Amino acid sequence: MALPPIITYDAYIISPGVNLTLTGQGTPSLTATYGDFGSDGGSSKANCTIAINYTNIDYVINYDNSITVTGDINGAILTRTATGVASSDSQRIIADFNSQQTFNQLVATASSGTYDLNIPSSFSVTIAPSLTPSPQYPASIHYKNDNIDTPAAPDEFYFGLIITNPNPPDYRPGAILDTVWKSHNRSGGTAHIYTGTIWKEMRTVNGGAESENPPSINDGTKWVNQSKIGKE
Repeated sequence: MALPPIITYDAYIISPGVNLTLTGQGTPSLTATYGDFGSDGGSSKANCTIAINYTNIDYVINYDNSITVTGDINGAILTRTATGVASSDSQRIIADFNSQQTFNQLVATASSGTYDLNIPSSFSVTIAPSLTPSPQYPASIHYKNDNIDTPAAPDEFYFGLIITNPNPPDYRPGAILDTVWKSHNRSGGTAHIYTGTIWKEMRTVNGGAESENPPSINDGTKWVNQSKIGKE
């Protein structure tokens, strides 16, 4: 039986040295705060805050054990508050959501301002099954704050809803060939078996080498007709 997704509200830091702190960790209302230090690495030039709120989170487990998670998002607002420390640096701020860039703007490091990161108000993401489940971030903000005046690594992290699909792949023969499963017990439905020399058509309900005979199965002692089940 397939398991439900593991859903958490947290951050994952990509760049070392990001002084990120979280408020509301583990809840749908999450706030991240960090200091923007500029190229000199000294005193913080601006205190930055990102707030996000998730609602109506739901999920569906698909036939192949992938999981589709849906929900709504409120907020996703970046607030920069200058600390009064002078700086001539500039920052390239970039935000992605579900592999789509939603925000890209150049701002002065020591400036104040409020910016809508333009994160979609609703989302639907699908997490594939895996033999080695790991956290996935398509429903999180991928945030990058790059000081263009220094070669130092940017401040980069994921922030928001994190999803793990705990299920392994569910292999079903033919699933990659047709999205609609069809029965052999139908007009035009056929099945074949290899006899060692040729492929021979098996009996079906409609048509086949012996018309009007249903497919047979051995119950351990004798061959019996299978019931007429299935769908067109």
